[in-house]
Amino acid sequence: MLLKSIFTGLISLISLVFSLHASASLPINFLYEELSGYSDDFTQQDFDYVISQVEKVFSPIIEARGGKLEIIHDWGDGAVNAFAWREGSYYMLEILGGLPRHELITKDAFALLVCHELGHLLGGIPLSYGISYEGQSDYYATLECTELLFPSLNWSSKRVDIPASVLSKCEDSICERSLMASQSLANLFALVGKEAKPSTLKKDPTVVRRTIQKHTNAQCRLDTLVAGAFCRQQLKGQGNSSLCEKGFQRPRCWYRENP
Repeated sequence: MLLKSIFTGLISLISLVFSLHASASLPINFLYEELSGYSDDFTQQDFDYVISQVEKVFSPIIEARGGKLEIIHDWGDGAVNAFAWREGSYYMLEILGGLPRHELITKDAFALLVCHELGHLLGGIPLSYGISYEGQSDYYATLECTELLFPSLNWSSKRVDIPASVLSKCEDSICERSLMASQSLANLFALVGKEAKPSTLKKDPTVVRRTIQKHTNAQCRLDTLVAGAFCRQQLKGQGNSSLCEKGFQRPRCWYRENP
């Protein structure tokens, strides 16, 4: 029965991605977190709380663009993914319960992942069919979204090990929370991609010839999230990301200025 539900869900999600130009947080995967027997500290109340705060913070932003935010959320669905797409003036998100139930995901990491999905809708160029590229959505998540969303989330999230030499560069709690949430998410990206655990002490050495639209490796995604977090801190709400120091601009492992 479980295999049938997973298979049916995957077919539906694949159809969604290809028919509506939707983007997913993770590549299509077979991870599934059952609701029965789940006893971690992230509850359905927490799940609904994040959704309500996202609606409260971002609905006015989207309405100012002439759109409407619509969030489909299902705590009971154990699929480990989330999706974003546009339907006319509707800015659509689908958030599934398997994500926050996964053992690698902290509360802040779940919120950051929702920020990634918002990045597909609000992150700007580079984009395709009105949907920002994966790397741009990661960058937007820590560059802009966490500053708007994290202060509204009044909870205690599990700490994630970040080297002191990296964490000490943070000047505020949003930066610290963003780095820990980024590492949590990147650990899940690595699991899905069957890759080595990424680190904030490393950098993906790849230099692309043209901007990559799809998901990159976990280290590149972590590099992008970290760059966005430090760029946000450096800008302090002034100017755009092009004014950040070179190390905090969009990483070359996925982005090329003139593709």
